Amino acid sequence: MDFLTSSFLCFLLTMFLFRAFNSFRNGCKSSESKLPPGPRRLPILGNLLDLGDKPHRSLAKLAQIHGPVMSLQLGSLFTILILGSLIHYFDWKLENGISPSKLDMEENCGITVQKAIPLGVIPIVV
Repeated sequence: MDFLTSSFLCFLLTMFLFRAFNSFRNGCKSSESKLPPGPRRLPILGNLLDLGDKPHRSLAKLAQIHGPVMSLQLGSLFTILILGSLIHYFDWKLENGISPSKLDMEENCGITVQKAIPLGVIPIVV
């Protein structure tokens, strides 16, 4: 490798480490200030290590700290997580007055499985 290439790679590595350190030190507060509270994120990995080998238990512990609505960064993807305890605060009705017996539960298969007709529900405050 010539001197110019090695200098350029050294510069890129230095810039990457500097940004990762600043991101970790500042707690990633730039455009993410509108997100719900959540655990502190690591650069690049985000909160992947917080989930552990039993994610359902880890999420329950995180919900006790940050509440039922929290944000997680899974790699480069930001996720807003709403835990199931919120379901109990509302009564639910189907959109457009559809009765449960008339629901089309057919699935479209592909890379992922999706409902042929999306299910829409409306929360009603109890």
